[in-house]
Amino acid sequence: MTNEYLELVNEYTNDTGDYPKGKSLGLMKVRRLDRIADALERIADTLERIADSMEVLDKCVGFQTPTPGNEEGYHFLHIDGYVETDN
Repeated sequence: MTNEYLELVNEYTNDTGDYPKGKSLGLMKVRRLDRIADALERIADTLERIADSMEVLDKCVGFQTPTPGNEEGYHFLHIDGYVETDN
């Protein structure tokens, strides 16, 4: 048995509510879904911060167009002054 399965069994069997087993199982599912929703919200917040950082960095990227000696061109990172972060 995995640890997650054992935790789930313990959560179900240690329910202190005076509910019939079917109702207790339903409440346990709701609590688990709440935890999943919280985790997804934290992931969404993190992705939003990453997107904000990428937007700022995107403004620092330039492109040198192809020239006769360099047929493909190239991208470069241009930083002028200082880079400000939220941390």
